[in-house]
Amino acid sequence: MRRVPAAFRRALGRITLGIATSYLCGCAAFQAADLSAYAADLRTVYLHNFSNTSFQPDVHFELTEAVRQELHRRGNFTLQRERDTARLWVYGEVVVYRKEGRMFDNFRNPTRVELIVACRMRLRENPAAGGGEPFDRELSARTEFSQSEGFLESELAARDRLLRQLAGRMNAALETEFVNRFAAGTGR
Repeated sequence: MRRVPAAFRRALGRITLGIATSYLCGCAAFQAADLSAYAADLRTVYLHNFSNTSFQPDVHFELTEAVRQELHRRGNFTLQRERDTARLWVYGEVVVYRKEGRMFDNFRNPTRVELIVACRMRLRENPAAGGGEPFDRELSARTEFSQSEGFLESELAARDRLLRQLAGRMNAALETEFVNRFAAGTGR
């Protein structure tokens, strides 16, 4: 039996440690904040249908649904069916949807494609509940996929993964803004 060189074992250990660290940091970065200490009537949200100024059809419907599912998954906010019963109103607008080739074959056909989505998110407090300054932020997400090499994935599956990632970022921004601005004046 051959012995593995020490340099190879050290390099393999560093790679394993790097992968484990990035996995643990990635999981911690997307954990939801715990807003259960705040009153339930303060954490009501009405989610407007998002608009779309990009040239990609139906992406705004898919992003609205992804944000709705993420709100349910995290459980920090209660979605309301009527706008007037919610304390917070969330709006969104897809401003960029771009698909670009990153790697090409010999015939200049893309083998690896990058998807980029940018969305403008607006948060407004119900005027009946006190109003306040609206919150406006642009968030984006990007991913790559390939239909011909490595881990094969369709554009539809990559877009779904991308929109779920963006929905997670939008929910994290909503939770942070709730804690920093809206809940700060009301106390716990």
